[in-house]
Amino acid sequence: MKLYCYECGENICFLCFAVKHRNHKSDEILDVAETFRPQIVDDDKQMLTRIIANKQQSEGTKQEVVKFHSQVEHAEKMIVTAGENIKRLVDNQVRECLGEL
Repeated sequence: MKLYCYECGENICFLCFAVKHRNHKSDEILDVAETFRPQIVDDDKQMLTRIIANKQQSEGTKQEVVKFHSQVEHAEKMIVTAGENIKRLVDNQVRECLGEL
């Protein structure tokens, strides 16, 4: 494999060039690599930037999940406390009614 076929986007050998790719634009792989190198470097930078942004977003989401769980736990405690207070009031009311009876 010494050649790159631009139309097919693949590396090819001289036999393939002569048979299947004779009318296609092609060039030596080493020359093509130098042509593609700046685009590859640019794509790599863009991917790294996106990876960093995704990691930051993921961390933010994790923090929001922790905060949400904390709020749920707090709400559960408030509900249990309110329920216990209501039970106490009902029990007291029942005792008073029984006492009056």
